Amino acid sequence: MYQDLEVSDSDGVRTLYLDGQPQSAVYLNGSGYPWKYLDFFQLPFLMRDNVEDVLFVGGGGFVGPQEFADMGYDVDAVELDPGVVRAAERYFNLSEGPKLQVFTQDGREFLKETNQTYDVIYLDAFRKSQVPFHLTTKEFMQLVYDRTDENGVVVSNIISTSSGPGSRFARAEYTTMDSVFESTYFFPTRDTGLAQNIELVATKNQELTQQTLFERADEYRRKNLTDEVSMMENFSSEDAIVLTDDYAPVERLLNPLVGRDYVVG
Repeated sequence: MYQDLEVSDSDGVRTLYLDGQPQSAVYLNGSGYPWKYLDFFQLPFLMRDNVEDVLFVGGGGFVGPQEFADMGYDVDAVELDPGVVRAAERYFNLSEGPKLQVFTQDGREFLKETNQTYDVIYLDAFRKSQVPFHLTTKEFMQLVYDRTDENGVVVSNIISTSSGPGSRFARAEYTTMDSVFESTYFFPTRDTGLAQNIELVATKNQELTQQTLFERADEYRRKNLTDEVSMMENFSSEDAIVLTDDYAPVERLLNPLVGRDYVVG
């Protein structure tokens, strides 16, 4: 095990903590998940058609991978820490099957070695104060680009503020993704100035307007995504750097978040 792991049950919710930071949560009665950001993971389905193959880099409690496998998608999930995989099997009902395969490996190494291409790739390996820099750089994003199909979409789930000093890492990661992909979108998950989950979505296709996304949300039958689309922001990253393997000062960019409150999920 590479990190301290704790599973806690409170107020009807089971939560996985890694190094003291909340990573995954489910309702104990089996009714789903309490964290809103997972709903934003369906936004790629408004941006492209015919999604079948999905990859998650970062497992945690494997709530997202299991949800998408249950929805009928073919899901590969990569988690570095075997202890996390065992905890997910014991406490979060993780089980592999025809729709879900789990790989215990570094996400970047997995992408280097696989010949598989995916319709959507989710980067869900970041925490508030712990971000593996090698999963943030332009070189990594180019690898992600190469492992998606011609209409590929990537979602990076990060923790940041939506503006101010606490958004420095978000601005850098947005700029880095935008340097590789055709279009990049910025979706805060909460209307708050506090640190929160922010979804950075990048696609190989021409940028869609928010109005177009609203229209597609009206036609999407699996879930009402109108609230999620309404959170889309025009994000300024003029002063941001592109992160590279040679220069990715992730810890410095995250420093403004130290000690700040975090709205979980």
